[in-house]
Amino acid sequence: MVRQDHISLGKGLDDLIDALRSAFAFAISLPIAWMTLHPTIDAFKAHKEAKVEKGTRTVLALQGALRRPLLQPVLDVFFQVFSFCGEQDFYTLVLPFLIWNKDRVLGRRVTLLVCLGLVAGNIMKDVFELPRPRSPPVWRPGNNLDSTRLGDFGFPSTHAMNGVTNAVYVYLRVVGGTPANVGLAFFSRELADGAGQLAFGAMVMYISMMCISRMYLGAHTPTDIRGGVVLGVLWVTMWFFAASVVDTWCLTTEHLIPKLIAAAVVALVINPQPEPKTPTFMQNANVLGLSVGCMVGVRQYYDLAGSAEEMGFLGAAPGGYGTIAVRSVFGYAAVAAVKVVVKAGATGLLKALGIAYERQLVDLVGASAVRFFTYFAIAWSITFLVPVAHCFLGLATYQAEDISALV
Repeated sequence: MVRQDHISLGKGLDDLIDALRSAFAFAISLPIAWMTLHPTIDAFKAHKEAKVEKGTRTVLALQGALRRPLLQPVLDVFFQVFSFCGEQDFYTLVLPFLIWNKDRVLGRRVTLLVCLGLVAGNIMKDVFELPRPRSPPVWRPGNNLDSTRLGDFGFPSTHAMNGVTNAVYVYLRVVGGTPANVGLAFFSRELADGAGQLAFGAMVMYISMMCISRMYLGAHTPTDIRGGVVLGVLWVTMWFFAASVVDTWCLTTEHLIPKLIAAAVVALVINPQPEPKTPTFMQNANVLGLSVGCMVGVRQYYDLAGSAEEMGFLGAAPGGYGTIAVRSVFGYAAVAAVKVVVKAGATGLLKALGIAYERQLVDLVGASAVRFFTYFAIAWSITFLVPVAHCFLGLATYQAEDISALV
């Protein structure tokens, strides 16, 4: 069996797709080069490569200052734990809990904020192909918790981007910010008392610690961090004003599933394919699967509104820490079971169709399809299967949504 590192659809289509990828990469990178006052993409990359080299010295200085005998054991663990807060596994633990036990709308919006932001950040990494700081001389922990094992490019830092987007969006939702009321007067009012100052300070601290952790762990240079912060500010601003529009579209549009799958396929096909391969393509297959599964599950749950009473899903919502614990344990177990079953089924089906999916001999079509549908099933079970099961088991009641009230 021959290793297939490319999705191949025949020479003519391959050439067309390569041309589309090149055009897509050009359309992304040239405006960024111009916005940073560089006349060409090559000039921008050369400037950034010099910044990476200079930034490596900054990282070494930071590590030298903080990794002292007394501080090192504590800070090594602290920054690895903090960096884990930007990993896919962390979101898979926290966001389902939020959806099942606290706020379905906030949970799904943060899920889409993270996933769609990762797609954009990963594509930019493969477009610019800028290296991470060299190690050695930079220190990196042996038990690296990074989902890509730092096998992808460095610019922009998606951890820094997610640190900004998650902290800012959750802060705004918690303090009651909406697209209609956020402005200078809103922030002046929120920062006028101690509680508001504490919430704002927590947001800034979270972002700062996430950025510092990535440099302390030798994963990024300051230029990567700056790129991630800028991308995060732009993306969370867009999402803050667009989230309710996306919600409404998701809950009302016809033929939702084929539309979303078509969009995901296009995103994967035009995804840059650098040489040698990086983990970002497969990560994008994961997060696109999560995005599509989340929206499909949200829509199917919403569509139960007409039959919720007949199914006995309405009534007083059960409460208490015991119920929350049972709901969560059941939910995590169900999601884990769905992941195992769907991955095994998808792998078997593709093999039956002659598409290989093995750890050492990978057909990219098979690998990306298995990843996409496995993570689709995970998100669908979190947003639909588990909440419905909770209702059947008397662990929760149906939560109807008023589209006109979504903000």
